[in-house]
Order: sequence, then structure tokens, then C-alpha cells
Amino acid sequence: MGISFISVFYMVEKIVLIGSYGASNIGDEAMLDVLYTELSKKYFVSVLSGDRNDTVRRHNIESERVRAHLPFGLRSFFSFQWLATVKTLFQSKKVLFGGGGLFVDDQGIKAILLWSYHVFISKILGNEVIIFANSFHPLQSGVSKKVLSLALSFVEKIIVRDVQSYEYLKSLGYEHKLEQGVDPVFFYDISSCNPAKKRVAVNFRPWKMRYESCVEWSKQKQQEGFDLIFIASDVTDVEIHEKYFKHIPMIMPSSFSEMQIILSRCEYAYGMRLHFLLAAILSGSKVVGISYSSKVSGILQSCELPFIRLADMKKSHLEYFFKQATQAKNREKHKETIKRLLKHV
Repeated sequence: MGISFISVFYMVEKIVLIGSYGASNIGDEAMLDVLYTELSKKYFVSVLSGDRNDTVRRHNIESERVRAHLPFGLRSFFSFQWLATVKTLFQSKKVLFGGGGLFVDDQGIKAILLWSYHVFISKILGNEVIIFANSFHPLQSGVSKKVLSLALSFVEKIIVRDVQSYEYLKSLGYEHKLEQGVDPVFFYDISSCNPAKKRVAVNFRPWKMRYESCVEWSKQKQQEGFDLIFIASDVTDVEIHEKYFKHIPMIMPSSFSEMQIILSRCEYAYGMRLHFLLAAILSGSKVVGISYSSKVSGILQSCELPFIRLADMKKSHLEYFFKQATQAKNREKHKETIKRLLKHV
């Protein structure tokens, strides 16, 4: 399906969405779904993706609106797909870095370099740059800190999705650009919960941690008559399941909406990935999170939900926090916040 004559000439402005799209992560795709749908009501929207075909298929977006990320290696450079990307950026007025924990270095400096480089090029090509609903936390590398500082100096507005991110960037001197927001997936409808008693959805992601206590706890719950299911919201979660949790049946939803439906049938949700927890929050499950990052603890705190830190991952602690699981608060409030923020982009 081509771009219509009317849409090109009568849209007020063109905007480009940049994020970790096309990487088979349900959370990132859910954020793109919200942002693309809502911003298309007033902009001509283009998307930069790591896998153009996946983004076109998954979101039913015209292929002409989906471009590749800017090159970050020889293979991507010599594909020359970036020529169309540069043209799209040049023809646009705004660039929005659409949600997630993009500017972090907990798994190396690559992410900081990649997304900061996209900020620099977008600004050189004359765009207003907005960082929307991102999470930030103290960086580990001195190089990362310098690169991030330079990138943020090019940005017009920074909307963060948790209070820890707000306080961190405020401490770095960016208060004049900052606004407190929430995760875009709060825009999704709140499901009616019809859970099966004693059904527990769990999620574990790859991280620098010991999984033995989690395995022991999960086997104990099965022995107590709880029905456990493992929800994989990213392909890398499947590896963790195969290595540690084969005793639990696994489901890998194809979308955030499908994950919401699955979780609405669970009495409890106990896990790590942020968007697994957000789907559980919107589905009305009793939730407890495992906080491997401040982005997780921040959003759980905003919903008045319990969470366990990685340093406390003992079987007895896992059980203690499981007993504290409760339904989230402030869901409607957060939904109104994201509506307001999207109106003012």
C-alpha cells in the first residue's frame, strides 16, 4: 500500500519514531503500537526499525513508512538502506525516541553510542529531538557519561517514565528539559480480570544473577498446588526457560494484547521484565516484581506494588514477597497522563 497524495500534502508535520523496534521484544513493540497509532492522528509518521519486514508485518504499517536504523557497522553501511533513512530524517520536522531503556550501559557501551549517534544525526538534519517515556539510571562508564551528556545537550525535551530517572537527570542539570511521564503502554485498555485461582504467571530474563533460588521457589509452589506458567516476552527469555525452568509450561505471546489476555486469567504475576509486569498491572492480576533495574522499581512504586531486589533473591524472600502480591493502583491516573503527553508532542 503506497503513501497517498493527500497524506503527503495535507499532514501538518512529519515525525520519525526511533526505538528498539524490530527486535522481537513485546514491550518495545507495544510502545510502538501506542505511539504510532496516536501520533498518526496528527502527523505523517515514519519508523526506524532494526527489522523492517517484522515492523511492517507486526504493525500493519505501509513499507514506505518504515526505514532501517542508521548504520552502525560495515554490513549495515554497505547495505545503503541508510540513504533512504537520511532522506526521511531530512524531510521531517521532529524525531521522537519512543520509549524504553535506550540510553543505558548495563550491558556495554554499544546502546549509548547507537542511540546518541541517532540523536546527533537527527539534529544535524534539522529535527526537533524529543526523548519520550525513557528510563535512565547512573551509567557505569566514564565514556558513556560523556556521550550521554553530549546527546542530551542536543535534545529539546526529555520525558521520563519513572521518578528515579527524573531525579537522576535532574542531578545532572537537565531539569529545564525534564517532564515526569509514564510508560506508553498505560494507554492500553484495562482488562477485566477473570483469573483461575492459584494460577501464577512467572517471567525471568537473562541477567547477571543466580536462578537457583527462583527454581527452588517455583518447584515449591507447584508442590503446594499452584499452577505455574512461564511467560516469555522476548526470545532470550526462552533460553532461560530451557536452562532453568523446563518444569514449568512456557507460553510466548505474539503481542502485548495477547499477553494481557493470558495474564487476566492468572491470579498472580511474579517476574522481571517491565512490560510483563505492566501487562499484569493492566490485566488486574496480583503483582510482585523482581527489580533488576530502577525502571522496574520506579514503575512498581508508582502503582504501589511490592518488589524484591536482586540482592535479596533467597527462596524465603521470594515467598515473603509473593504473599505481599496485590493489584495495582493508579492505573487510570497513569492512562490519563500518557494521553496528555501524547497530545502535546
